[in-house]
Amino acid sequence: MGPFKSGGSSLTPNAGGYAFGKSFKQTSGASMRRVVDLSTMNNTKAIIPTGQSGLQRSPHYDDQARLYHTGKYRNTIFDEEIIRYSKKMRKLILVPGK
Repeated sequence: MGPFKSGGSSLTPNAGGYAFGKSFKQTSGASMRRVVDLSTMNNTKAIIPTGQSGLQRSPHYDDQARLYHTGKYRNTIFDEEIIRYSKKMRKLILVPGK
């Protein structure tokens, strides 16, 4: 997937760096975007430009790329009860050895 065209500069919300004299070709960009609703934390939105996994064969390697590059976000849940009892979310519980 990609490469994706992206605009922005160090002075814009969609941050991006570029080299002067090289057709303004983007050389860097934001590693994450987040919009936090401090009145209702469960309305917080976040997105990363690739995916949650660093493993190329994982379905989560680049599953956020298209969302990121089209200006979309994923919801971030903070409420423990919602997380604990959700049927949609998968959980990994680590238990220390004895």
